[in-house]
Amino acid sequence: MQNRQQINQMSSSFSVRGEGEGSRSVPIRIEERPTTKENRKPEEHRSEPRIVSTVDPETLRERDVLEIFELTRKGDRVRSSDVLERAFPTAQRLHSPDPALLVARGTIQGREILFLGQEKPKGTSYEEAARVNFGMMSPAGYRYVVQLLEEAERNGWPVVTLIDTPGADPSEHSAMQLQSWRISESISKFCTVRTPTISIVLGEGGSGGALALQVTDCRFMMENALYSVIAPESCGSILFRDNTKIRESLDLLKPTAYYMKRYGIIDAILPEPPGGANRESPETFQTIAGAVTAALDELLDREIDELLEARYQQIRHLGRFSCESSPLRLLRKITLDRNISKLKVGTPLSIDDLSEYDPTDGIKYGYLIRKLAEEGRDDPQVIVCAKDKGGCGAYLSVEEFFDNFKSCPYCGLGEKLSVHEWARCLLDSDTFYELDPKLSVTDLCDEFPLSDSYAATLQRAQSRSGHPEALVTGHGSIQGMEVVLAISNFAFIGGSMGTVVGEKFARAVEYAVEHRLPLISLCCSGGARMQEGTLSLMQMAKTNMALTRLEREKLLFISVIANPTTGGSLASYVTRGDIVISEPKALVAFAGPRVVALSGIHVPDHVTRAEFLQKQGGIHEICGRKEMHRTLAKYVGLYYKYRS
Repeated sequence: MQNRQQINQMSSSFSVRGEGEGSRSVPIRIEERPTTKENRKPEEHRSEPRIVSTVDPETLRERDVLEIFELTRKGDRVRSSDVLERAFPTAQRLHSPDPALLVARGTIQGREILFLGQEKPKGTSYEEAARVNFGMMSPAGYRYVVQLLEEAERNGWPVVTLIDTPGADPSEHSAMQLQSWRISESISKFCTVRTPTISIVLGEGGSGGALALQVTDCRFMMENALYSVIAPESCGSILFRDNTKIRESLDLLKPTAYYMKRYGIIDAILPEPPGGANRESPETFQTIAGAVTAALDELLDREIDELLEARYQQIRHLGRFSCESSPLRLLRKITLDRNISKLKVGTPLSIDDLSEYDPTDGIKYGYLIRKLAEEGRDDPQVIVCAKDKGGCGAYLSVEEFFDNFKSCPYCGLGEKLSVHEWARCLLDSDTFYELDPKLSVTDLCDEFPLSDSYAATLQRAQSRSGHPEALVTGHGSIQGMEVVLAISNFAFIGGSMGTVVGEKFARAVEYAVEHRLPLISLCCSGGARMQEGTLSLMQMAKTNMALTRLEREKLLFISVIANPTTGGSLASYVTRGDIVISEPKALVAFAGPRVVALSGIHVPDHVTRAEFLQKQGGIHEICGRKEMHRTLAKYVGLYYKYRS
């Protein structure tokens, strides 16, 4: 509670105060006073407080979201390069390895500033779009951002980011260069950079590609900008099976400035002239320059440690829950489901099936039957590692298949495991005590509109998976060594990351810090959950921000990747492990196959597999399920040995 009061006190300078009921524009008053800090350049004292007009969110409540969408996508909308030229004329463009990333250094009232801007095409020509890669940043751009933040930290430069992108580049080249890892690194660096930071969402804030530059101390958003977990066209294709259902997708995603302010994702909304912020509207540049200058004045009056704590708490409470952490509860029924009729990858065969499936006319099958007879087992049932599902075609006995936790011991391809089965695979028997077993989206403090269709989806997922959400966390042991474990529940809406997942992960990190225990996560997820809109996107920042505390306390974090792991989970906490382990043949991709296909880009399958990403340096070790327990014990044992 004390931390929450501190945030409110620190952000009071950015609070919106109405000039009267129904007022469209409200002022932010920034008290200006002379600096006393030794490392601050002397500035002329201003006797009058700076006033910046912002938009009252309530005036945007009834705006037509499709109208805002069309204004955001207009070809003559203001771009980052326009802002640098017109709002900050002292900014000098610097080299950038990425055409979609603008880098500049300039001064505001004698203070040197680093500017980072995402550049979308000016106009509608294909040549212009190709010049800036459609506004989609590459891994080289995100890596350069991290390097620039380090330089800004060393030199004491405040950082201003201008956000305008449909999303990060999902191409084959970017996948090969570890796009998800680079985005996660950028998010984490913004979480901890020891200098004031300011962001403005100018037009389109597309998913993790935008979030990677938006985790800042002061966050503005233009009145007609959008900030979304996924493009509405992609959302329509996936949820409605129709990419023309733009309005339905926008109504679901709720990406407007009104909702961003309501959920605490931004601090203030900057007004635009009638018809939107185009490149010929001088008032837009005046508004942006005034807002940045006022925010900078206020942030520079804060001690950096105080600023970092406020930044942490600001992100930590994106998705606030009413209930406190509950007592530990033993997770029971930690056994394997041995019903082979439910298999998706392995194919059960009997003697009658051999003529259809066995190219060796029963030779392999006969050998296996003789082997089983020699071992005293009478098991005529065989499981084939299906080649059409990516397997090797090996013939396995049922016992062999289950001994390897429903996977092939030769190629590693396996069935998706339940939470209980993963706990049985990773931990000592009967040692997993669950944290927050009843936490669900209904515990959200924020007024999150739970649609009837989403409520029904949640109910079906809870019934199917046996858990209230897509992440199960708890305390367990590996060869007697205590650990905290977070396991994805793929049976719950594909293990998708929503507000509850982010909250439970953050609480697991806090539990690990409190008890000085290593943390292990097992991720099997399809990405961020569209039904929860941009709040689900913010959980990428929340999980990464939580891990900064684990890193600060020098506690071990092991990230285990299961098949499949894609989207927001991969581009956040999954890639932050001190040790990153994957099961064989796991699909590990920045964007899921359906999303990539919708973009018209082809990414070869092998580029999104764990074996290739290990060669690229993103994964440290590939380990089959039967050896996973022993492998984790190796790293956890080393941690405890050298910690003591």
